[in-house]
Amino acid sequence: MNKRSRTTIRAASILATIFVTINVYIFTFATYESQKTSDTHSIITVPNLLALQPYATIGANGLFVRTGDIPDMWIRDSVAQVWPYRDSHPSIIANVLRQQSFFIQHDVYANSYKDHHRELNSLPIAEQRLGRGGWVATRNYELDSGCYFLRLLHHAWKYNELDAEPFRRTVQLLVDTWVLEQHHEDRSPYRYPELPRNGLGTPVAFTGMTWSGFRPSDDACKYGYHIPSNLFAASVLKHVLELFPNMANVARLREDILRGVQDFGTWIDDNSVERYCYEVDGLGGCNKMDDANLPSLLSIPYFGNEFDETLWENTYDWVWSERNPYFFKGTDAEGIGSPHTPHNYIWPLSMIARGLVDTNVQDEMMNAVERTNVGGKAHESFHKDDFTKYTREDFSWPNALMRSSLRLSEKKK
Repeated sequence: MNKRSRTTIRAASILATIFVTINVYIFTFATYESQKTSDTHSIITVPNLLALQPYATIGANGLFVRTGDIPDMWIRDSVAQVWPYRDSHPSIIANVLRQQSFFIQHDVYANSYKDHHRELNSLPIAEQRLGRGGWVATRNYELDSGCYFLRLLHHAWKYNELDAEPFRRTVQLLVDTWVLEQHHEDRSPYRYPELPRNGLGTPVAFTGMTWSGFRPSDDACKYGYHIPSNLFAASVLKHVLELFPNMANVARLREDILRGVQDFGTWIDDNSVERYCYEVDGLGGCNKMDDANLPSLLSIPYFGNEFDETLWENTYDWVWSERNPYFFKGTDAEGIGSPHTPHNYIWPLSMIARGLVDTNVQDEMMNAVERTNVGGKAHESFHKDDFTKYTREDFSWPNALMRSSLRLSEKKK
């Protein structure tokens, strides 16, 4: 490559960086101006959703979006953070996708990434053992991370004319990894020191579903087949068939997952009512619970239509009740929590998700989140009897999801 070519490439890179930065700031200002006059919900005002700008910086290959008070970029969270702007700001979406694609190719098993590269030998031994280093912040393998990426990619391609071809390698890597993790016991190279059996995780049998070490909450799975994430995967694999009709293994993988959920993913109570399990192992284990983090059993319809409606309705009735060990009802609110946070702490995510999947209670849930926010924004979780007791000062995910709920509410009116 000659000097002129290198100069041209560098100039193009600088111009792209300036373009993205200006777009973020224009987007922020325009959002603020419109919300000052038309939006009465403090949950969407300065500084949390206004926006992306406080969370976005130019990354190694695109736009880096930190999750909030943790300065790292989760694939899942960053998709949720930009999802409300998927149609209004396609250039921002494209740059987030480029950054995510770069990270996934760097380490497909990681769930969060740094905005700077770290040499492995510069880190403490404890972090090295956990697979951190390079661009990796945390290496908790979570099936839903790739699902979120594919969902955003498909939307940008289908509705905003994004060229999907530059992402083909990343998509194939995700598909190949999911196929490999159908056979986790025998073939997986993934080990995480904090999981049982020297990092392999609890035992699982082949079911057709694809394995996940961790839940969307970043907590370890009790059983390796997370049902909400597998249904999400089946949904986005249908999108992959649209994006790349001839991509290897996609159709078979999708069929395997759906058959696995059907054959292994449900339980029947004493009254002969069948419901989805939260997690299974293919060996008879069924985790009967739901967690507020998305995808959850509650939120299944929000992530696609690859589910049995009767089964889900039965499940919805169960998870939004005290039969679910993580459902909490108090003087301030009711909703689903998580083993990730203290007992009796409700996650606004669950309240917003309920409003998104059940339009009959959408306004009720939106008002409840608005009523229990502190400082004009929703937090990670709050105590059911005192919403001023909360976890995480700055957690962008529920605020972005709230905006999605508001958009649906406005359309309904």
